[in-house]
Amino acid sequence: LFFFKQTTAYDLSLGLVGSEMCIRDSRVEVTLTGPVAATIRVAVDGRARVVEELDGDPTATLALSSNDWLALTGGRVDPVPLIEDGRVALGGALVLARQLAERLAFTI
Repeated sequence: LFFFKQTTAYDLSLGLVGSEMCIRDSRVEVTLTGPVAATIRVAVDGRARVVEELDGDPTATLALSSNDWLALTGGRVDPVPLIEDGRVALGGALVLARQLAERLAFTI
């Protein structure tokens, strides 16, 4: 579990660094359920970093199963159907949350 949390948190923070994300000064919280439950918090103040606690409410939130997380970050599935059928729940700034969900794939 620890390795999974650290690896996925690191991967998420890498995905949030790109300037195309337009998420400066944001706080993101990802809640994973299922076989591997975890909460990943990322603060973005120029660069993204994984944090234990956020300084305030999250700007955007994602909630999904750890299985869907792995499929999305691995680029194995199209995120749009998962968002539309509610398997990926978006919260907070919905445009930002959707943008994050649609760009989770970090493998080529």
